[in-house]
Amino acid sequence: MAAGGFELYATVWNCRTWKIQNVVNSGGSRSEAKLVRFAPSGTQLFVKGDFDIPGKIWRVHEGTVKCELEDDKFLTSDAGFSPDGRLVGTVGFEGIQLWDAETGRLLEKQRGNYNSVAISPDGKLMAVSSNWGTITLFKVNLTLVPPVASSRP
Repeated sequence: MAAGGFELYATVWNCRTWKIQNVVNSGGSRSEAKLVRFAPSGTQLFVKGDFDIPGKIWRVHEGTVKCELEDDKFLTSDAGFSPDGRLVGTVGFEGIQLWDAETGRLLEKQRGNYNSVAISPDGKLMAVSSNWGTITLFKVNLTLVPPVASSRP
């Protein structure tokens, strides 16, 4: 389990023992860790603070930064890893971003205003929800292929 907090700290607990396993600091004291998300393997943790503080992907067990997302200057509402942990999708009021989780390189960006993101268990689709009540599916192939479906609930 992980939780964000002030001064960009994220705390990771062992859920069996409820002991703190690690504390990571995203570098800085101007903000708080507003969003934390584990990769499916549990070995990586995405941490994001305010607008001007880039998201970082941490190695959970070492407590070290694996990479920082390049040119990540927007508020992020949600993030989700691909099943293999190689990609991370982020969404917010500036759009959708698809990142290389190994290097932090931005692979694709599309404008829009989105609330949440999820990558399918096979890693082939990314679902995003918008502020207008729509859910859009994108094909994922190291880029976002135009929507394959979009609907309102």
